Parts: sequence; C-alpha cells; structure tokens
Amino acid sequence: MTREYELRFEVNDYDLLIKKLNKFGAKNNGFLLQTNSAYYKEGEPKLKVRIRSEGLKHLLTIKIVGDKYPIEEEIEISDPKKTEKILFNLGCKFERTNQKLRESYSKGNVNFDIDFYPGAIPILEIEAKSEKKLIETYTELGLTPKKITTISLYKDRYDYEIPFDKNYDFQYVKKIKVNKNKEEFKKNLKFQFKVIDKIKKSKNKCYIHLI
Repeated sequence: MTREYELRFEVNDYDLLIKKLNKFGAKNNGFLLQTNSAYYKEGEPKLKVRIRSEGLKHLLTIKIVGDKYPIEEEIEISDPKKTEKILFNLGCKFERTNQKLRESYSKGNVNFDIDFYPGAIPILEIEAKSEKKLIETYTELGLTPKKITTISLYKDRYDYEIPFDKNYDFQYVKKIKVNKNKEEFKKNLKFQFKVIDKIKKSKNKCYIHLI
C-alpha cells in the first residue's frame, strides 16, 4: 500500500487560489461529480473503505488512518453492487453515501484537488510523493495547512451538524437550513448545481471545463 502525503487547506478566496495555481503552472483538469459510499468494520477504527463513483468510472479505495499521513490503495471496479456484496461478506457494514464536486489541478507529481461539499466553501487538498515536496509546494503557494473535516467545516462556518443517519448528497442538502452564513450557502449551492448540470450533459458524465 502507498503512503499519501497530503494536507488540507480551507479556501476562503477561491478566485485568489485559482490565480495562485495558474501562476504556479498547475494544469486545470476540470470538474467532476464524486459519489462516495463509506463502509466500516467493527473493531477496526483505522480502516476506511470507500466505493467511489466518478461518472462511468468506479473505484474501490482502502485507507489506513492514524498516522500523520494515511496509507491508501485503490483499484478500478466494474460493478459497485457486486463489490458491495463482497465487502459485506468480509464483515464490512454500510455507513452512508456522500457527494462532492472536485476541481482538479496538477503539476508534475503534485495534485491539487479543490473539493466542493454541498453548499460549503471549498477545501483544497494537496498531495505529493514526499513530505518534503508537499511542504515546498504549499509554502511556495503561501498556504497554511489546517486540520479540517467535513463535519467541522459545516459546524464552524454554518452552525450545522451533519446527521450521521443520512446520505449527505446534493439533493438532500437542498432541503436543509443552516444557521449561519445562509446567503453564502445558497450562493454556493446555486453555483454547484450549475456545474453538476453541465457534468450530467457531458458525454462521459465526468470531467468538464467551465470555460
């Protein structure tokens, strides 16, 4: 399995971030809609299993967390439903499904993934092949890493607690009411649904460019 050297960054100014990435020479690979179904195994809290769907492409990912940088492996699969049955036979249990938009940039072996969770401001994730390269990259971009999760993002910025018994997708989020930064939340959702509509109209239902 491969160790992932990655860190997250809260994006309060999306336009400024894009300018920095362009100046840095990163290539814009476009947007995609990502659906993640999460599974867990009792007694193994460090094990994170996902079936990830990106348009017509499906991946099984296994991540071991707990250290500073996680260990992860992924493989492309052809049938998510059959893969789920295998996971159940191995003792895994379904947790929930969530969605996000992802805008990807890359330069060499460094990946920049800007994740748009429903209604929320973006989170930037930088991944490199080594810790040294990771630190060099975010330092050159003038960024400061922040320990942030989807749960903390919604709680701190929108005073909303994500329910653990719900699939957290874009259609579900259309119905919720946040308690803080309400106009920002609505504006973000409006932009995100425009992007999703373009993705659904694309030939491969996957990466699209807005320009």
